[in-house]
Amino acid sequence: MGWVYVAFLIATFIAASIFIARRAVKRWWEYLIILVMTALLVRPFLTMTGDVSKVLPDFWSDGADGKDQIVWVSIAATFTWPWIMAALLFWLVRWTVWRRG
Repeated sequence: MGWVYVAFLIATFIAASIFIARRAVKRWWEYLIILVMTALLVRPFLTMTGDVSKVLPDFWSDGADGKDQIVWVSIAATFTWPWIMAALLFWLVRWTVWRRG
């Protein structure tokens, strides 16, 4: 059952990153801004996403096979969480500037 959770978590990370990025941008080149922001945020997020087993419940992985599952979810989190945060920050800045202007 652990691989089902892995697939669910990775799909959730990817879906959230796509949804938030699509909501945040209006033009194609704004994806490049989010990409640069993501590159800047990867390093700080490495300390948080190095091992996601600390934040996941015990039942989600399958014993010894759980090590591989943790690795895959950690890889997905390392790349998608900074992207999600960059898109959220971009969205927040755009919304704040729009409301003031």
